[in-house]
Amino acid sequence: GLDQNGFLDYRLFDVKGFSTIRKAYKGFLTPFQDGFIAAQDFAGIEMLKALEITLPPNASPRDKRSLVNFVNSVRGLSDSASKGISQNQRALESAILLAPKYRRATLGLYALALDGTTVGGQQARKSLLALAGGMALTAVSLQIILSAQNDESIEQLEQKLEDMFDPTKSAFMMIQLPNDVKVGPGSKFISDFRILTKAAKA
Repeated sequence: GLDQNGFLDYRLFDVKGFSTIRKAYKGFLTPFQDGFIAAQDFAGIEMLKALEITLPPNASPRDKRSLVNFVNSVRGLSDSASKGISQNQRALESAILLAPKYRRATLGLYALALDGTTVGGQQARKSLLALAGGMALTAVSLQIILSAQNDESIEQLEQKLEDMFDPTKSAFMMIQLPNDVKVGPGSKFISDFRILTKAAKA
């Protein structure tokens, strides 16, 4: 929403009859929006600098572009304009959909991971594997600690861990607390994996 052309962007009031609202809204929102955009830009620049070493000496423009796409996807950004999506459509999507850029960026990361010929594709595969491994190990560690604190048996813990890695169960990638309370990291990655698994078994 705070990104340029997001549903909170003051530029949406750049129409006749809204000058007063635009001026007041801009004065309130601009510091937050500028700070958000600056942080995103800084993160992207530093990530590119860190990953630049992974490019081969004779890197092609396609390799360099794939690395930029990877950095954007990891930050939850997607260049909608380059995909031919108009400004009006981007504004409408930002207003009625939950994080459309994040959704496009996630799909872009999936697509990039399938590219076996570029540096960006290699980094995308590494990041997805690292994300999956990190989330899984964190969830397992927390479940073991909680089960130990609640004096649960080894059989109970084993069942909870089995459910944790079964995408067809409601406890998939969730930490089970007493009284059948479940908490977990969530994210589009988890929901997509759950949907794909159910579709494969259908």
